Amino acid sequence: ATSYRHTAGTIRDTVTFSASGSGSVLDLRNLTSITNGAADFDAIAITASTGGVVDLRNVTQLVDPASGNDRYLNITADGAGSRIDFSALTNFNNAAGAAPIIARNSGVIHVPVLTNLEGAALVLNGSGTFSLNQITTFIDSSITLSNLAYVFPNLTNAAGTTFGVSGVSSSVSLPLLTSLVNGGIALTSGGTVSVPMLANIDGAYFTVADGVTLSVPLATSYRHTAGTIRDTVTFS
Repeated sequence: ATSYRHTAGTIRDTVTFSASGSGSVLDLRNLTSITNGAADFDAIAITASTGGVVDLRNVTQLVDPASGNDRYLNITADGAGSRIDFSALTNFNNAAGAAPIIARNSGVIHVPVLTNLEGAALVLNGSGTFSLNQITTFIDSSITLSNLAYVFPNLTNAAGTTFGVSGVSSSVSLPLLTSLVNGGIALTSGGTVSVPMLANIDGAYFTVADGVTLSVPLATSYRHTAGTIRDTVTFS
């Protein structure tokens, strides 16, 4: 098998690729593409837990089409030795909302060449591994970070994406980010973000709490984007 397409819920709404337990391996190394179904409630869950390994090393495209309601992709690596291998994945395209991507408790989601993400809900708490160095575009998504210093050295476009950073040991460096149109940044409990090149903030929101400072030195104008994403924007 070289490709996989969800069959639009004709048999089941949710399909699972899962490996659980030390020594357990789901070997799908010859797949090159995975596409979710286009019907309501279609979902693909890819999980590695308690030491299991899911081998998708040759998948280059992971796609969720734009039709249908309440659909999702879910990718989770949880536990020591747990690993999802996306060695060749370059694009993550989810048109049906925010797809959870979670690496925790020493779990690894291996994505060394993933540069573009759309419609993801990335959650990192400092206990798992998900490479950020190569990402250049991260749009229409949410990114929730805690308990570590994170660097996105090549990210330039985060339009429609919200960053939530929490905890005194949590910091995010975005040295090349220039666009956060319709996105947002929320800092709580001492979390900080550095955005020295950010200039386009139209439609974005910003909330800062608990004694930290967020500086956006290159932004010289702001325009509300007519409620295309939200009616009310907050500077707080």
